[in-house]
Amino acid sequence: MEKSKKPTLNEFWPFKKFLKTNVTITNEERDQIKYMLYNFDSLSTDPTNTTTYGHYLNILNLPILNNLKQQILTMLDNFNLTMTNNWGQLYKKGQHMRPHMHNISLYSGVIYVDGTSTNGTYFVNSLDGDIYEHSFVQNQLLMFPSNIIHYVPHETKDNGRIVISFNTDKK
Repeated sequence: MEKSKKPTLNEFWPFKKFLKTNVTITNEERDQIKYMLYNFDSLSTDPTNTTTYGHYLNILNLPILNNLKQQILTMLDNFNLTMTNNWGQLYKKGQHMRPHMHNISLYSGVIYVDGTSTNGTYFVNSLDGDIYEHSFVQNQLLMFPSNIIHYVPHETKDNGRIVISFNTDKK
Protein backbone atom coordinates (compact mmCIF):
# COMPACT_ATOMS: atom_id res chain seq x y z
CA MET A 1 0.00 0.00 0.00
CA GLU A 2 1.29 3.45 -0.97
CA LYS A 3 2.07 5.79 1.90
CA SER A 4 0.02 8.99 1.70
CA LYS A 5 1.99 12.17 1.21
CA LYS A 6 1.54 14.92 3.81
CA PRO A 7 0.09 18.03 2.13
CA THR A 8 2.28 21.12 2.07
CA LEU A 9 1.58 24.79 1.61
CA ASN A 10 3.05 25.88 -1.70
CA GLU A 11 3.68 29.12 -3.45
CA PHE A 12 0.77 29.83 -5.74
CA TRP A 13 1.92 32.66 -7.97
CA PRO A 14 1.87 35.47 -7.04
CA PHE A 15 0.79 34.38 -3.57
CA LYS A 16 2.54 32.38 -0.88
CA LYS A 17 1.09 29.61 1.27
CA PHE A 18 -1.65 28.07 -0.86
CA LEU A 19 -2.58 24.40 -0.65
CA LYS A 20 -4.05 22.37 -3.47
CA THR A 21 -5.01 18.73 -2.85
CA ASN A 22 -7.62 16.22 -3.94
CA VAL A 23 -10.40 14.88 -1.72
CA THR A 24 -12.61 11.85 -2.18
CA ILE A 25 -16.32 12.63 -2.46
CA THR A 26 -18.61 9.62 -2.73
CA ASN A 27 -21.67 9.64 -4.97
CA GLU A 28 -23.85 9.52 -1.83
CA GLU A 29 -22.09 12.59 -0.40
CA ARG A 30 -22.36 14.45 -3.70
CA ASP A 31 -26.08 13.57 -3.95
CA GLN A 32 -26.71 14.82 -0.38
CA ILE A 33 -24.91 18.10 -1.04
CA LYS A 34 -26.92 18.60 -4.24
CA TYR A 35 -30.17 17.77 -2.45
CA MET A 36 -29.50 20.32 0.29
CA LEU A 37 -28.52 23.08 -2.12
CA TYR A 38 -31.20 22.49 -4.74
CA ASN A 39 -33.99 22.21 -2.16
CA PHE A 40 -33.03 25.00 0.21
CA ASP A 41 -32.09 27.78 -2.19
CA SER A 42 -34.95 29.88 -0.84
CA LEU A 43 -32.92 30.32 2.38
CA SER A 44 -30.37 32.54 0.66
CA THR A 45 -30.22 36.18 1.70
CA ASP A 46 -27.00 36.89 -0.18
CA PRO A 47 -27.29 40.08 -2.29
CA THR A 48 -25.18 38.45 -5.02
CA ASN A 49 -28.05 36.01 -5.64
CA THR A 50 -25.79 33.06 -4.88
CA THR A 51 -27.40 30.14 -3.11
CA THR A 52 -25.57 29.80 0.18
CA TYR A 53 -26.73 27.17 2.61
CA GLY A 54 -24.16 27.88 5.33
CA HIS A 55 -26.03 30.76 6.90
CA TYR A 56 -28.21 28.20 8.65
CA LEU A 57 -26.13 25.04 8.99
CA ASN A 58 -22.52 23.98 8.74
CA ILE A 59 -23.18 21.61 5.85
CA LEU A 60 -20.27 19.32 6.78
CA ASN A 61 -22.06 18.52 10.05
CA LEU A 62 -24.55 16.38 8.12
CA PRO A 63 -23.85 12.77 9.20
CA ILE A 64 -23.62 11.53 5.61
CA LEU A 65 -20.76 13.99 4.98
CA ASN A 66 -18.66 12.77 7.93
CA ASN A 67 -16.06 11.09 5.67
CA LEU A 68 -15.51 14.28 3.68
CA LYS A 69 -15.34 16.35 6.86
CA GLN A 70 -12.77 13.97 8.38
CA GLN A 71 -10.56 14.28 5.29
CA ILE A 72 -10.54 18.06 5.73
CA LEU A 73 -9.96 17.92 9.50
CA THR A 74 -7.06 15.49 9.05
CA MET A 75 -5.47 17.82 6.51
CA LEU A 76 -6.02 20.83 8.81
CA ASP A 77 -4.39 18.96 11.71
CA ASN A 78 -1.16 18.89 9.68
CA PHE A 79 -1.10 22.69 9.90
CA ASN A 80 -2.38 23.00 13.48
CA LEU A 81 -5.62 24.55 12.22
CA THR A 82 -9.26 24.01 13.14
CA MET A 83 -12.35 24.55 11.00
CA THR A 84 -14.49 27.40 12.36
CA ASN A 85 -17.39 27.24 9.89
CA ASN A 86 -18.40 25.84 6.51
CA TRP A 87 -21.14 26.28 3.94
CA GLY A 88 -22.26 25.06 0.53
CA GLN A 89 -22.91 27.16 -2.54
CA LEU A 90 -24.84 26.43 -5.71
CA TYR A 91 -24.29 28.82 -8.59
CA LYS A 92 -27.00 28.93 -11.24
CA LYS A 93 -26.75 30.77 -14.56
CA GLY A 94 -26.08 34.47 -13.97
CA GLN A 95 -25.03 34.11 -10.33
CA HIS A 96 -21.66 35.15 -9.01
CA MET A 97 -19.73 35.99 -5.85
CA ARG A 98 -18.52 39.55 -5.46
CA PRO A 99 -14.87 40.30 -4.54
CA HIS A 100 -14.38 39.74 -0.82
CA MET A 101 -12.02 38.38 1.82
CA HIS A 102 -12.53 36.59 5.13
CA ASN A 103 -11.00 38.86 7.79
CA ILE A 104 -12.17 36.66 10.68
CA SER A 105 -10.19 33.65 9.49
CA LEU A 106 -6.57 32.57 9.07
CA TYR A 107 -7.03 30.35 6.01
CA SER A 108 -10.11 29.76 3.86
CA GLY A 109 -10.82 26.80 1.65
CA VAL A 110 -13.01 25.81 -1.26
CA ILE A 111 -13.84 22.28 -2.35
CA TYR A 112 -14.99 21.94 -5.95
CA VAL A 113 -17.82 19.41 -5.53
CA ASP A 114 -19.67 19.20 -8.83
CA GLY A 115 -20.55 20.95 -12.02
CA THR A 116 -19.49 21.82 -15.51
CA SER A 117 -18.43 25.34 -14.63
CA THR A 118 -15.97 27.13 -16.85
CA ASN A 119 -15.30 29.62 -14.04
CA GLY A 120 -12.59 29.14 -11.50
CA THR A 121 -11.93 31.15 -8.38
CA TYR A 122 -10.19 34.45 -9.06
CA PHE A 123 -7.63 35.97 -6.68
CA VAL A 124 -6.53 39.63 -6.68
CA ASN A 125 -2.93 40.59 -5.95
CA SER A 126 -3.39 43.62 -3.68
CA LEU A 127 0.07 45.00 -4.61
CA ASP A 128 -0.49 45.46 -8.32
CA GLY A 129 -4.12 44.47 -9.03
CA ASP A 130 -3.16 41.47 -11.17
CA ILE A 131 -5.75 38.69 -11.19
CA TYR A 132 -4.96 34.99 -10.99
CA GLU A 133 -7.51 32.29 -11.84
CA HIS A 134 -7.53 28.86 -10.24
CA SER A 135 -9.55 26.55 -12.48
CA PHE A 136 -12.61 24.63 -11.27
CA VAL A 137 -11.37 21.04 -10.80
CA GLN A 138 -13.92 18.60 -9.40
CA ASN A 139 -12.82 16.92 -6.12
CA GLN A 140 -10.06 19.44 -5.55
CA LEU A 141 -9.61 21.39 -2.32
CA LEU A 142 -7.89 24.76 -2.49
CA MET A 143 -6.85 26.49 0.74
CA PHE A 144 -5.55 30.06 0.76
CA PRO A 145 -4.79 32.92 3.17
CA SER A 146 -8.14 34.45 4.12
CA ASN A 147 -6.97 38.03 3.62
CA ILE A 148 -6.60 37.60 -0.15
CA ILE A 149 -9.42 39.16 -2.15
CA HIS A 150 -11.20 36.53 -4.23
CA TYR A 151 -14.36 36.22 -6.32
CA VAL A 152 -16.28 34.12 -8.84
CA PRO A 153 -17.53 35.75 -12.07
CA HIS A 154 -21.06 35.26 -13.39
CA GLU A 155 -21.87 31.62 -14.04
CA THR A 156 -22.60 30.95 -17.70
CA LYS A 157 -24.38 27.59 -17.29
CA ASP A 158 -27.40 26.50 -15.27
CA ASN A 159 -26.35 24.68 -12.08
CA GLY A 160 -22.77 24.72 -13.29
CA ARG A 161 -20.93 25.03 -10.00
CA ILE A 162 -21.33 23.45 -6.55
CA VAL A 163 -18.72 24.12 -3.88
CA ILE A 164 -18.24 23.77 -0.16
CA SER A 165 -16.27 26.55 1.49
CA PHE A 166 -14.79 26.83 4.96
CA ASN A 167 -12.78 29.06 7.27
CA THR A 168 -10.09 28.12 9.76
CA ASP A 169 -8.22 29.41 12.78
CA LYS A 170 -5.27 28.23 14.86
CA LYS A 171 -5.95 25.39 17.27
